Amino acid sequence: MGFLMPGSGLGFAVIEVLLSVAAMALFFYLVYVRIIRLLRQGQAEVRWDRIPDRVIAVLVNVFGQKKLLLRNPAGIVHFFIFWGFMILGLTIVNFLLDGLWHTHLPFTVGHLWYHITIDTFILLVLLAMGYAFYRRLIVKPKEMELSGQALVILGLITAMMVTDLMIAGAEIRMGEEMPGAYLSKIAAGVWGILGVAEGGPELSKAYLAYAFSWWLHFFVLFGFLNFLPLSKHQHIMAAPFNVFFTNLGPEGRVEYIPGLEERETWGVNTIPEFTWKQLLDAATCQECGRCELVCPANFTGKPLSPKKLHLDIKHLMLEEGWKEPGAERKPVIGAEVNQITEDEIWSCTTCGACVFECPVMNEHIQKFVDLRRYLTLMEGNLPTEGQTALQNMEKNSNPWGVGFDQRAAWAEGLEIPVYGELENPAEIEWCFYVGCAGAFDDRNKKIAVSMAKILKAAGVKFAILGIEEQCCGDSARRLGNEYLYQIMATTNMQTMFNYGVKKIVTCCPHGYNTIKNEYAQFEELVKKELPEFKWEVEVKHSSELIWELLQAEKLKVKKTLDVTAALHDSCYLGRHNDVYDAPRNVLKTLGVQLKEMERSLGRSFCCGAGGGRMWLEEHHGHEKIFIERAREAVNTGAKEVAVACPFCLTMFEDGVKQLNKNEEVKTLDLAELVAMAIE
Repeated sequence: MGFLMPGSGLGFAVIEVLLSVAAMALFFYLVYVRIIRLLRQGQAEVRWDRIPDRVIAVLVNVFGQKKLLLRNPAGIVHFFIFWGFMILGLTIVNFLLDGLWHTHLPFTVGHLWYHITIDTFILLVLLAMGYAFYRRLIVKPKEMELSGQALVILGLITAMMVTDLMIAGAEIRMGEEMPGAYLSKIAAGVWGILGVAEGGPELSKAYLAYAFSWWLHFFVLFGFLNFLPLSKHQHIMAAPFNVFFTNLGPEGRVEYIPGLEERETWGVNTIPEFTWKQLLDAATCQECGRCELVCPANFTGKPLSPKKLHLDIKHLMLEEGWKEPGAERKPVIGAEVNQITEDEIWSCTTCGACVFECPVMNEHIQKFVDLRRYLTLMEGNLPTEGQTALQNMEKNSNPWGVGFDQRAAWAEGLEIPVYGELENPAEIEWCFYVGCAGAFDDRNKKIAVSMAKILKAAGVKFAILGIEEQCCGDSARRLGNEYLYQIMATTNMQTMFNYGVKKIVTCCPHGYNTIKNEYAQFEELVKKELPEFKWEVEVKHSSELIWELLQAEKLKVKKTLDVTAALHDSCYLGRHNDVYDAPRNVLKTLGVQLKEMERSLGRSFCCGAGGGRMWLEEHHGHEKIFIERAREAVNTGAKEVAVACPFCLTMFEDGVKQLNKNEEVKTLDLAELVAMAIE
């Protein structure tokens, strides 16, 4: 049996190599069958541009564990597990070399730095495993489901650490010098307690203990490796690739449907209609449930779990992975197991909280929009209120259904320039894109008036498009009607180009996001009708421009405001466009005392109006999203709620009213507060 002893000669080397090659071959086969082959079902998508930026994303989010460290102590625990594996990779190489030729990498075994480092990381991983078992078996957080697979993985990781120590301890009993190996020396002591006396490399008890530990470690190592593709922990392999192929564009941008009019189908309802990257998202989901913790729909009891979205896709992908191209496919949308229900699809507010939180950088919003596109464009199947809003947009280019000829009525008597009435539009610096809320909603008209006063006070040359302004199309696109969205977007683009518009300011984050981040998608489409067309515009939200005007002292604060306000970060201004500082700087300049809500900045809680849900009723859940958010604002004790979005304004006013606090707490837009301070 001597040929089974590690380092015993050619016979053992052959066995080790054959078993290692077989185990690795099985691993790559499982990776192909369980991941690569399934991803090949998806549509093509270019995700290998901007290589340096992608490498940086991997360095920051994989090696730096940035997203995971957003939530602790779980993030810190995972950090130690990850880096434990990275550092302990040295021990795996030494382990295999030791078995083949009884040798090691140079400057490792026998060196103080090596043994202190290895034993320290083994200790950290073992402590992390202890916490992981405690969290799953004792704490049992609601977002993390206990599964046998998870316990097996944790057990295998623990076994890898323990068997590594067993090998080192046996080697010490054999006479190996390991300075600084404090854990390994404890393991050697345990071997001694078990009756393993010190001895040489002959068939002594120490050598038998070493051989036993070596083989045990070998099978645990390759057992763990081959279990990964079969388990939910395949994210260990997929995550670095998913992060590398992450969306490098604006967070709030929805991708367009190329050749919209030439297509026979729109949206997604089968696995092959997703892109390969969307399928990779599903394969990468680590089921940590962080997305559920921050999802406003899930938090208020709606039938939506961002985690379930990816798990349903993954399980359906596995279920159908054997089918040939062109074969009949099970619909993604439905009420059966591993299908996504219509109520789930329409519950999403596209707030992006799940995307912000996901440690493996999965992209949820585009999938929901693609599913909605199928329901809306292929089946005409959307909530009645949404259908009404879309019909109003189609007829009068606004969700309220007010006659389009009334779009500039809010500005009567204010002497605001209108592009179509100017002799020389080129003299105008800023186009004030008012948006539907500012033009048609009585409460939000006050914001448009306030913004106009601010621009005049600062001496800004601006004009509005008046009745030529179309709805920005944000709600139409996110309710799934891509066709209507493209009509409104390209019409606005042509109108602005004809007047030489180069700078646009708007008070609405939804208009801001779509004009800034999405309109450029249609430049080539507009060029077909207008060959000289170029989309070269600068877009700012009102908070950004106001802050610049204050900094340049073009706008003067005549009286500070004795106001205490809770500031709400709009999803489409904050998470989707990273505009956090401008609103705060403006309010502080006005003298406003800010009270941050418990969930703010990147973790701000949605008001519930995004994703076209401004026009939909909340029929599910134990609480309405806007009431939950309004309660959080009221609980700060502030007498005002400051917002920078017309949708948020409406939702907060309704929420505060339903909490019977409307006499005590007022909701004001940033522009209204500024107008008060400069008058």
